[in-house]
Amino acid sequence: MLNRASAALAAAFALSLSAPAFADGEILITQAKANTGNVTPGDAPGFPVTLSLPGSYILAGNLQPPANKAGISIANHRVTIDLNGFQLNGAAGANTGIYGADFDSATIRNGTITGFAAHGIYTTGDLWIVENMRVVENGVYGIHVGGFYSSVRGSTVSGNSGTGIASGGRSLVEDSNVSANGGAGIENNSGVILGNAITGNVGIGIDGSAVTGHGNNTLVGNNGGGSQVTAAIQLHPNLCSPACP
Repeated sequence: MLNRASAALAAAFALSLSAPAFADGEILITQAKANTGNVTPGDAPGFPVTLSLPGSYILAGNLQPPANKAGISIANHRVTIDLNGFQLNGAAGANTGIYGADFDSATIRNGTITGFAAHGIYTTGDLWIVENMRVVENGVYGIHVGGFYSSVRGSTVSGNSGTGIASGGRSLVEDSNVSANGGAGIENNSGVILGNAITGNVGIGIDGSAVTGHGNNTLVGNNGGGSQVTAAIQLHPNLCSPACP
């Protein structure tokens, strides 16, 4: 009996060592904690705040990274960041608000990212969700979710110097206000674009492909009054001025 119990304990211990580590509960992020470091293992003092463990993180105040630094670096899969109504502000010359490289399954919600010299949100990973965000006045992309199966929902993406939202394969962009960006409103190479207000962008409103579906969008004054949409599959009518093709 003792040998069986010992074997069971040894197996449980081995399983605990092999199981992936997760953040312990919901971890608060503040400017002071960012400057101190060790928000997660390997997070050096200062910016970017590096999130090396899957789990849930929530801002407890505004963050303002210094020049030439990113705000938050996602360094693992399955990370959720709730900005909790607070602001990630790059006005001091910071480069990118939230950067995720090719890590998958992140969720970014409920706050503002503004003033970054490069991008508001940038990833090449899959399965990202960006929702209820205000991503405004950044230097290149507002939101770049370049992998597969991502969603951008219920967000305002405005005044960015490049494209407002760039979405990768089989993605969804819906119910968002995409306006006054310096490039296209929404770029997409395969996916669905539904129910957005896309207005006053320097480039085309929807820059799609032969496998981009679109419908129920309102497109006004994009592309200097030229074509508002390049996408082959109309799922529902759009309202356009000038007229949609």
